[in-house]
Amino acid sequence: MVVGPQLLAGFMSNIGRVLPTYLITLVAGIILGPLWEEPGWRGFALPRLQRQYSPLAGTLVLGLLWALWHAPGFLGGWLGGSPLALLVSSLAFSIIMSWLYNNAVGSILLMILLHSSSNAAISVGTFVLPPDMSAAASSLVNSGWIPALTYSLAALAVVLASRGRLSFRTSQTLPASQEGLAKSTEKVE
Repeated sequence: MVVGPQLLAGFMSNIGRVLPTYLITLVAGIILGPLWEEPGWRGFALPRLQRQYSPLAGTLVLGLLWALWHAPGFLGGWLGGSPLALLVSSLAFSIIMSWLYNNAVGSILLMILLHSSSNAAISVGTFVLPPDMSAAASSLVNSGWIPALTYSLAALAVVLASRGRLSFRTSQTLPASQEGLAKSTEKVE
């Protein structure tokens, strides 16, 4: 069983590997992924999906697209774990990110940092978990269900607390740099 004292002991005994790995993964992760993904996902797609559907429905559409975007990683071998855990993680983390995006008045920088810090935290997980985990616990960890379950609990709290609105305000507008683009794509009746 994984318990608090064991996690703390694992973290402290591996601190020399945890911090450098986290920081390297954080910086490299910003450059290799979120820096290029988040302007499209949260900067372009999310505001439109929230306005066209509802904040929760738009976020779930985005989460599904985000999971599909990462699915080739299973074929390429750079992404391990369970595809179902990836889908659950993508949907739940999208809810958390949308809520934060809406509360941060559309900050793409914050989305890039959150996305990258989540990736970095997942990358150091194996350093802090006890090496003598049971086969069942090890399977749960290695298949990606720890982030999926953690994100899901946080997402459920956000949905319940915001009543599904994810702090979206109907008066929210698109970033000024995108207003012209939105007008050029609107339907003319």
